[in-house]
Amino acid sequence: SYSGDPSKFILLNNKKLFNQTFALLIVELEMILNNGEKGQAFVEEIMSLSEEQDKIETDNIEKVCKLSDEDFITYLQKGTHMQSRYIQMLADRIAKLQ
Repeated sequence: SYSGDPSKFILLNNKKLFNQTFALLIVELEMILNNGEKGQAFVEEIMSLSEEQDKIETDNIEKVCKLSDEDFITYLQKGTHMQSRYIQMLADRIAKLQ
């Protein structure tokens, strides 16, 4: 059993998994669109978003469950921002495929 709120762990891990999955999909689409090449600005943005994602600690369930509400909301907002950006990046690349 864990002390604290396990929903914090579940929500943050779901955000992280979504973002990691979308980042890989976007990189693949970028390479398809550019004959195997990735643009420098694109790589820098993905790296920046990935670094932000890594700051959201989700490896220790006990620690995550005990996060203060303030820290949890901050992490959730970061994850949601990244999720939104990845969705936009994916939509942009899908539009270019047509």
